[in-house]
Amino acid sequence: MTHARILIVEDDPDTIYLLEYWLRANHYQCIGTVATGHEALALANAEHPDLVLMECGLPGELDGIETADILLERYDIPVLYLAATTDEALLERAPAACLTKPFSERELRRAVEAALDRHALLIRLKASEAHLAEAQAVAQQKLDPRAVMDRHTEQAAKRFRMALESAPDAIFLIDPATMRFIDANETACASLGYTREELLARGPDDIKPLFSRTRLSERFDRVLSGQPDAGTIQTLHQRKDGSTFPVEVSLRPFAAEGKSLMVVVARDITARQLAELHLKEANERFQQFAENINEAFWIRDLEEDRFLYISPAFETLFRRPVSSLYQNARAFLGAVHPDDLERVTAAFVWQREHRQGIELEYRIIIGDHVIRWLWVRTFPIRNEQGKVYRMAGIAEDMTRRREYDERYRTMIQASLDGFLALDTQGRIMDCNDAYIRMMGYSREELLQLSIADLDFRESPEQAAEHIRLITERGQDRFETQHLHKNGRLINMEINIHYRPDSRGGQLLAFIHDISQRKQAERTLHRSVARYRSILRAAPVGIGVLVHRVFQEVNEAMVRMTGYRTEELVGQSARMLYPTQADFDYVGMEKYRQIQTHGIGSVETRWLRKDGEVIHILLSSSPIVEDDLAQGVTFTALDVTASKQAEQERLVHEASQRDALVREVHHRIKNNLQGVIGLLRQHITENPGIQPALESAIAQVNTVAVIHGLQSRLPQQELQLRELLLEVSNAAAAMALVPHSPTIQDTQPGDVWLDSGATVTIALILNELIHNAFKHGRHADGTGVTITLSGDDKLTTVHISNPGDSWPGNLNLTTGTGCGTGLDLIRTLLPRHGAQLNLYEDGVMLHAELVLSAPVIHASEYAEPI
Repeated sequence: MTHARILIVEDDPDTIYLLEYWLRANHYQCIGTVATGHEALALANAEHPDLVLMECGLPGELDGIETADILLERYDIPVLYLAATTDEALLERAPAACLTKPFSERELRRAVEAALDRHALLIRLKASEAHLAEAQAVAQQKLDPRAVMDRHTEQAAKRFRMALESAPDAIFLIDPATMRFIDANETACASLGYTREELLARGPDDIKPLFSRTRLSERFDRVLSGQPDAGTIQTLHQRKDGSTFPVEVSLRPFAAEGKSLMVVVARDITARQLAELHLKEANERFQQFAENINEAFWIRDLEEDRFLYISPAFETLFRRPVSSLYQNARAFLGAVHPDDLERVTAAFVWQREHRQGIELEYRIIIGDHVIRWLWVRTFPIRNEQGKVYRMAGIAEDMTRRREYDERYRTMIQASLDGFLALDTQGRIMDCNDAYIRMMGYSREELLQLSIADLDFRESPEQAAEHIRLITERGQDRFETQHLHKNGRLINMEINIHYRPDSRGGQLLAFIHDISQRKQAERTLHRSVARYRSILRAAPVGIGVLVHRVFQEVNEAMVRMTGYRTEELVGQSARMLYPTQADFDYVGMEKYRQIQTHGIGSVETRWLRKDGEVIHILLSSSPIVEDDLAQGVTFTALDVTASKQAEQERLVHEASQRDALVREVHHRIKNNLQGVIGLLRQHITENPGIQPALESAIAQVNTVAVIHGLQSRLPQQELQLRELLLEVSNAAAAMALVPHSPTIQDTQPGDVWLDSGATVTIALILNELIHNAFKHGRHADGTGVTITLSGDDKLTTVHISNPGDSWPGNLNLTTGTGCGTGLDLIRTLLPRHGAQLNLYEDGVMLHAELVLSAPVIHASEYAEPI
């Protein structure tokens, strides 16, 4: 049996399926399911549900809490929140009950029942709106409530005033001299949120934001002096938490113990102000409604037998002025068709005598013998004592409806859906051919049955209660099962409306066979179950993206990233990428492959929640071919372990390769040293070629030094400092000087030589240092100094030795005046990153080798020049 009409506002398919299943199982009517706030407002406006189950975090312009605020304000519809988080900031915005996912059926049942009961209680407690509720009840029966509201305004105000007078007020005792509270009752403390001790430590100016201490003192003086208009104030009181509320304050002086004290009674008038606002709004709606409805509406005083109000539509309907009825309450009878006059007159006499409403159809004659059919209904209005003293009525032109009845019946018979007309006892009064074919009965057989004989799910008692609820609400839409004549159950969706009439009313039901849809739903449910089973069992991450926003992920994806499902779903995939560049590259490359090949695969990096970077092989395919807007499915394979294994293999191979290279350098050094030994033997055997051989030995030795250094280092590049030391020592040894030259090193850090320039720079340094030993005045080399200065951007090797001057015609650019050694240096000098400067000061000869990029750099690894 349906207990309430409930709207679901949710964007998660699993939650929607569970809620719809639970509502059907517990006989609630689900009037619809939407996924956005705007859709919820539109459906609520059309259907006006009894309760809304609302997801807090809705997509779109309106979230669930904002949508609920509008529903409560605009339609007075209660809301039960469904939250996928326990975020306090979010839940604090929700004034209604909130159910946190996941929830059990027991929790859902309690929450739904509590929400419905709470809203019903709030409706009963709104006594100040009783007059508005009566006007709305009349309007629901197509009555214009404007005149009725006039009758109830005074009554509602009296009831509201009685309720206020019976409620406990806040009472304060104040000493005007000290402007402090002396005493206060519990209502005063509770209304302001203070304890008694906190309140008595304050004064009236602490709770009245609109009054300064000076203004309050002046007001008290006026009260004490007996001014009659000073004893009542409408103002605001401020609670401990800073919030304010309107109050009506009554001030009365009295004397005690020789002091003039003040008794203050403060009454919270929030409800009254709201009631006045609602009453004003109701009167405005009443006026708009009365002036614009097509039906003739009136209110008649039974005691004086006169009309109190007649709507303008009377003149359109009867073609007579409204004034004629104000002058003669029976003037309308002059338009009644002679064949109906006696019946109509008797009906209105009966109404007056029995003080009960009537309903009847009759004809009137207007203009040039034009006949109109009217449907007239009247409703009793009671005074405060419960006595009927007025009657409201409405007359509707039903001429066209009578014409439409035949068309309507033709349409019903042509409908593919079944149709039943029931009385309020559930007995079948009429049916169409589609329902006859659907159920296997003949028309005569069906007209002998009631709906309880056909509905498999409802007992006769439940069916009777269901009918009662439909007549109260006016309509219902629900699913059930009807029993075919051969015993087969047929799944039905029924849309039923209550149509009141003079015979007690009818229930008109359109019945749609949803057996195929139910079968499709079961198939879909099994398909979804299999799909989710695959997702759970898959060893790789699987999910769905729409516009690169996660819509669904499996457990493997959760384990892989370290995030919970709710932390991923609804978020952009950007959250998993270490950089924006990674995110952009994957999007561009993957979607390019999808557009070209229908599937995209790319290797990338993801950042886990704990900060660890993992390597992922990402593959994607569109859900709908050639329509990426519908989203893509993806698989994510963690290849971090295989990447690490590959890296370890490359490191091992590089280590083996470096060891082999060092061994080659070592053997080359040994062979060069052997060559140097042979050349030294030739010097002894051939003294005439000693200078040329010594120069060659020096150059070969320099190369041997370089290979010796590279055989000891794990890379091919050398530090300039280390190379300079080795070359200078080797040059001193070749020059047979007893002392190695002094090297002054002022560099703050390491400067590395490019691997492609190492041999060239070594040969240049060897020639410069060898020449310094050879041509210096002191044959023992003690006058030779070497200075290393600068940084990794610009480094200078300064070599100086005693001497008179360089050759006068020396020109390094053209080679003029250069001996063999300088000519070799000029040839070897790199075109970029190296410069040689030669100068003299009369005592010393100086050679400066200035080095910069790309010959030198700060790191030991760089691309060779």
